[in-house]
Amino acid sequence: MKLILIFTISLSFATVTSQISNAAVAITGNPSDVVIDPTGTSSDAASSRPSRVGASSATAAGSRTGVFVFQLPEIPVGYSSIVTNASLSFVVASVAGQPAYNIDLYGLGVRSTPAVLAKALTETIDNDNYAGPDDTTNAYKIFDNLIVAGQASAGTVLVETSAFTLYVASEFTAANATDGGYLFLRLNPDVADPGAEHSGINVRFAGVASNGAPAPNPDLPTLTLEFAPAVVPEPATAGLLASGLLSLVLRRPKR
Repeated sequence: MKLILIFTISLSFATVTSQISNAAVAITGNPSDVVIDPTGTSSDAASSRPSRVGASSATAAGSRTGVFVFQLPEIPVGYSSIVTNASLSFVVASVAGQPAYNIDLYGLGVRSTPAVLAKALTETIDNDNYAGPDDTTNAYKIFDNLIVAGQASAGTVLVETSAFTLYVASEFTAANATDGGYLFLRLNPDVADPGAEHSGINVRFAGVASNGAPAPNPDLPTLTLEFAPAVVPEPATAGLLASGLLSLVLRRPKR
Protein backbone atom coordinates (compact mmCIF):
# COMPACT_ATOMS: atom_id res chain seq x y z
CA MET A 1 0.00 0.00 0.00
CA LYS A 2 1.33 3.40 -0.94
CA LEU A 3 0.36 6.44 1.10
CA ILE A 4 0.71 9.82 -0.59
CA LEU A 5 0.45 12.94 1.55
CA ILE A 6 0.01 16.29 -0.17
CA PHE A 7 0.23 19.52 1.86
CA THR A 8 -0.47 23.02 0.59
CA ILE A 9 0.95 25.77 2.83
CA SER A 10 0.07 29.42 2.36
CA LEU A 11 1.55 32.55 3.92
CA SER A 12 -0.85 35.32 4.77
CA PHE A 13 -0.14 38.95 5.66
CA ALA A 14 -2.50 41.68 6.66
CA THR A 15 -2.34 45.39 7.25
CA VAL A 16 -3.34 46.27 10.77
CA THR A 17 -3.62 49.49 12.68
CA SER A 18 -2.05 49.65 16.09
CA GLN A 19 -4.74 49.57 18.74
CA ILE A 20 -3.88 52.95 20.25
CA SER A 21 -5.82 56.16 20.71
CA ASN A 22 -5.49 59.30 18.64
CA ALA A 23 -2.74 61.69 19.76
CA ALA A 24 -3.95 65.13 20.88
CA VAL A 25 -1.53 68.05 20.50
CA ALA A 26 -2.43 71.42 22.05
CA ILE A 27 -0.85 74.56 20.55
CA THR A 28 -1.12 77.83 22.43
CA GLY A 29 -1.36 81.15 20.62
CA ASN A 30 1.59 83.01 19.17
CA PRO A 31 2.86 86.43 20.34
CA SER A 32 2.10 87.69 16.82
CA ASP A 33 -1.62 87.93 17.62
CA VAL A 34 -2.94 91.42 16.80
CA VAL A 35 -6.09 93.49 16.51
CA ILE A 36 -6.50 95.58 13.33
CA ASP A 37 -8.59 98.76 13.02
CA PRO A 38 -10.28 99.99 9.78
CA THR A 39 -7.25 102.08 8.78
CA GLY A 40 -5.00 99.03 8.86
CA THR A 41 -3.28 100.03 12.09
CA SER A 42 -2.51 96.96 14.19
CA SER A 43 -1.99 96.81 17.92
CA ASP A 44 -0.54 94.10 20.14
CA ALA A 45 -3.24 91.82 21.46
CA ALA A 46 -2.41 90.17 24.77
CA SER A 47 -4.11 87.87 27.21
CA SER A 48 -3.07 90.16 30.06
CA ARG A 49 -4.84 93.08 28.38
CA PRO A 50 -7.98 91.92 26.51
CA SER A 51 -8.42 93.47 23.08
CA ARG A 52 -11.60 94.55 21.36
CA VAL A 53 -13.19 92.68 18.49
CA GLY A 54 -16.12 94.78 17.33
CA ALA A 55 -16.34 98.56 17.49
CA SER A 56 -14.56 101.23 19.49
CA SER A 57 -14.51 104.98 19.55
CA ALA A 58 -11.00 105.03 21.03
CA THR A 59 -9.29 105.74 17.70
CA ALA A 60 -10.71 105.09 14.23
CA ALA A 61 -14.38 104.22 14.22
CA GLY A 62 -15.54 101.01 12.59
CA SER A 63 -14.89 97.28 12.69
CA ARG A 64 -12.02 95.87 14.69
CA THR A 65 -10.63 92.53 13.64
CA GLY A 66 -8.70 90.10 15.83
CA VAL A 67 -6.19 87.64 14.35
CA PHE A 68 -5.02 84.44 16.05
CA VAL A 69 -1.69 82.91 14.96
CA PHE A 70 -0.77 79.28 15.71
CA GLN A 71 2.46 77.50 14.81
CA LEU A 72 1.56 74.09 13.43
CA PRO A 73 3.15 71.14 15.26
CA GLU A 74 5.26 68.26 14.05
CA ILE A 75 3.44 64.98 13.57
CA PRO A 76 3.81 62.84 16.72
CA VAL A 77 6.03 59.78 16.31
CA GLY A 78 3.97 56.74 15.40
CA TYR A 79 1.08 58.78 14.02
CA SER A 80 -0.04 59.77 10.55
CA SER A 81 -0.55 63.26 9.14
CA ILE A 82 -4.31 62.75 9.21
CA VAL A 83 -6.05 65.27 11.50
CA THR A 84 -9.17 63.54 12.79
CA ASN A 85 -10.40 66.38 14.99
CA ALA A 86 -9.58 70.03 15.57
CA SER A 87 -10.83 72.56 18.08
CA LEU A 88 -10.22 76.18 19.00
CA SER A 89 -10.78 77.72 22.41
CA PHE A 90 -10.39 81.34 23.50
CA VAL A 91 -11.56 83.51 26.37
CA VAL A 92 -13.94 86.46 26.17
CA ALA A 93 -12.88 88.46 29.22
CA SER A 94 -15.79 90.88 29.05
CA VAL A 95 -18.46 92.34 26.79
CA ALA A 96 -18.58 96.06 25.95
CA GLY A 97 -22.21 96.96 25.60
CA GLN A 98 -24.19 94.35 23.71
CA PRO A 99 -23.16 94.14 20.03
CA ALA A 100 -25.98 94.56 17.55
CA TYR A 101 -24.00 92.54 15.01
CA ASN A 102 -22.71 88.98 14.77
CA ILE A 103 -19.05 87.97 14.97
CA ASP A 104 -17.74 85.39 12.51
CA LEU A 105 -14.71 83.11 12.41
CA TYR A 106 -12.59 83.01 9.24
CA GLY A 107 -9.58 80.97 8.17
CA LEU A 108 -6.75 82.92 6.56
CA GLY A 109 -4.65 79.94 5.53
CA VAL A 110 -1.11 78.88 6.40
CA ARG A 111 2.02 80.93 5.81
CA SER A 112 5.71 80.39 6.47
CA THR A 113 6.06 83.31 8.91
CA PRO A 114 3.85 84.54 11.78
CA ALA A 115 3.60 88.10 10.47
CA VAL A 116 0.02 89.38 10.24
CA LEU A 117 -0.83 91.35 7.08
CA ALA A 118 -2.52 94.48 8.42
CA LYS A 119 -3.91 96.89 5.85
CA ALA A 120 -6.88 99.23 5.51
CA LEU A 121 -10.33 97.74 4.91
CA THR A 122 -10.32 99.04 1.34
CA GLU A 123 -7.31 96.94 0.34
CA THR A 124 -8.24 93.47 -0.88
CA ILE A 125 -4.84 91.95 -1.72
CA ASP A 126 -2.63 90.31 0.91
CA ASN A 127 -4.74 91.70 3.72
CA ASP A 128 -5.80 89.94 6.93
CA ASN A 129 -8.25 92.71 7.80
CA TYR A 130 -12.01 92.36 7.42
CA ALA A 131 -13.29 92.96 3.89
CA GLY A 132 -17.07 92.69 4.09
CA PRO A 133 -19.81 90.50 5.54
CA ASP A 134 -18.97 87.58 3.24
CA ASP A 135 -15.29 88.17 2.74
CA THR A 136 -13.75 85.64 0.35
CA THR A 137 -10.87 87.80 -0.91
CA ASN A 138 -8.15 86.22 1.21
CA ALA A 139 -10.27 84.25 3.65
CA TYR A 140 -12.65 81.33 4.15
CA LYS A 141 -15.66 81.66 6.44
CA ILE A 142 -15.53 78.72 8.84
CA PHE A 143 -18.23 79.66 11.35
CA ASP A 144 -20.99 82.14 10.54
CA ASN A 145 -22.38 83.95 13.61
CA LEU A 146 -20.01 82.38 16.13
CA ILE A 147 -21.04 85.17 18.50
CA VAL A 148 -24.71 86.01 17.91
CA ALA A 149 -25.95 89.60 18.06
CA GLY A 150 -27.43 90.39 21.44
CA GLN A 151 -26.12 87.17 23.01
CA ALA A 152 -22.44 87.90 23.69
CA SER A 153 -21.22 86.88 27.14
CA ALA A 154 -17.95 86.49 29.02
CA GLY A 155 -16.42 83.04 29.25
CA THR A 156 -14.58 80.43 27.20
CA VAL A 157 -15.66 79.96 23.60
CA LEU A 158 -15.07 76.49 22.13
CA VAL A 159 -15.17 75.84 18.40
CA GLU A 160 -15.28 72.12 17.65
CA THR A 161 -17.26 71.42 14.50
CA SER A 162 -16.82 69.20 11.45
CA ALA A 163 -16.39 72.31 9.29
CA PHE A 164 -13.56 73.56 11.50
CA THR A 165 -11.86 70.14 11.48
CA LEU A 166 -12.12 69.87 7.69
CA TYR A 167 -10.63 73.31 7.22
CA VAL A 168 -7.72 72.78 9.62
CA ALA A 169 -7.05 69.25 8.31
CA SER A 170 -6.79 70.48 4.72
CA GLU A 171 -4.52 73.36 5.71
CA PHE A 172 -2.32 71.05 7.79
CA THR A 173 -1.97 68.62 4.89
CA ALA A 174 -0.88 71.45 2.60
CA ALA A 175 1.50 72.87 5.21
CA ASN A 176 3.00 69.48 6.01
CA ALA A 177 3.99 69.15 2.36
CA THR A 178 6.05 72.32 2.73
CA ASP A 179 7.55 71.66 6.18
CA GLY A 180 5.00 73.33 8.41
CA GLY A 181 4.09 76.93 9.00
CA TYR A 182 1.64 79.17 10.86
CA LEU A 183 -2.14 78.95 10.74
CA PHE A 184 -4.06 82.24 10.83
CA LEU A 185 -7.64 82.57 12.11
CA ARG A 186 -9.70 85.76 12.28
CA LEU A 187 -12.59 87.03 14.40
CA ASN A 188 -14.52 89.95 12.95
CA PRO A 189 -17.94 91.64 13.02
CA ASP A 190 -20.20 90.83 10.07
CA VAL A 191 -20.75 94.51 9.27
CA ALA A 192 -18.21 96.78 7.62
CA ASP A 193 -19.03 99.74 9.84
CA PRO A 194 -20.76 99.18 13.16
CA GLY A 195 -20.27 102.89 13.83
CA ALA A 196 -18.40 104.55 16.64
CA GLU A 197 -20.44 102.73 19.25
CA HIS A 198 -18.50 101.32 22.17
CA SER A 199 -19.43 97.67 21.71
CA GLY A 200 -17.94 94.26 21.07
CA ILE A 201 -16.15 91.45 22.85
CA ASN A 202 -12.85 91.86 24.69
CA VAL A 203 -10.78 88.79 23.84
CA ARG A 204 -7.66 87.44 25.51
CA PHE A 205 -5.19 86.90 22.67
CA ALA A 206 -1.62 85.58 22.99
CA GLY A 207 0.29 88.69 22.00
CA VAL A 208 2.61 90.53 24.37
CA ALA A 209 1.08 93.64 25.95
CA SER A 210 2.78 96.98 25.46
CA ASN A 211 3.74 96.92 29.15
CA GLY A 212 5.47 93.57 28.61
CA ALA A 213 3.14 91.75 30.97
CA PRO A 214 3.12 88.01 30.34
CA ALA A 215 -0.11 86.36 29.28
CA PRO A 216 -1.89 84.24 31.91
CA ASN A 217 -1.40 80.68 30.68
CA PRO A 218 -4.92 79.38 31.40
CA ASP A 219 -6.38 82.15 29.27
CA LEU A 220 -4.26 81.67 26.16
CA PRO A 221 -6.10 80.84 22.95
CA THR A 222 -5.50 77.18 22.14
CA LEU A 223 -5.69 75.11 18.97
CA THR A 224 -5.92 71.36 19.58
CA LEU A 225 -5.27 68.80 16.85
CA GLU A 226 -5.86 65.05 17.07
CA PHE A 227 -3.83 62.73 14.86
CA ALA A 228 -4.72 59.19 13.78
CA PRO A 229 -2.25 56.39 14.53
CA ALA A 230 -0.06 55.22 11.67
CA VAL A 231 -0.99 52.08 9.75
CA VAL A 232 1.64 49.37 10.16
CA PRO A 233 1.90 46.30 7.89
CA GLU A 234 2.73 43.08 9.72
CA PRO A 235 1.96 39.34 9.54
CA ALA A 236 -1.62 38.54 10.44
CA THR A 237 -0.69 35.96 13.05
CA ALA A 238 2.77 34.94 14.05
CA GLY A 239 3.91 33.88 10.66
CA LEU A 240 2.59 30.99 8.72
CA LEU A 241 -1.01 29.99 8.44
CA ALA A 242 -1.06 26.38 7.49
CA SER A 243 -3.91 25.33 5.40
CA GLY A 244 -3.80 22.23 3.67
CA LEU A 245 -5.11 19.63 1.72
CA LEU A 246 -4.41 16.11 2.80
CA SER A 247 -4.91 13.45 0.16
CA LEU A 248 -4.78 9.78 0.79
CA VAL A 249 -4.34 7.56 -2.15
CA LEU A 250 -4.41 3.89 -1.47
CA ARG A 251 -3.13 1.56 -4.12
CA ARG A 252 -3.52 -2.13 -3.81
CA PRO A 253 -1.14 -4.41 -5.67
CA LYS A 254 -2.65 -6.32 -8.49
CA ARG A 255 -3.24 -9.99 -7.97
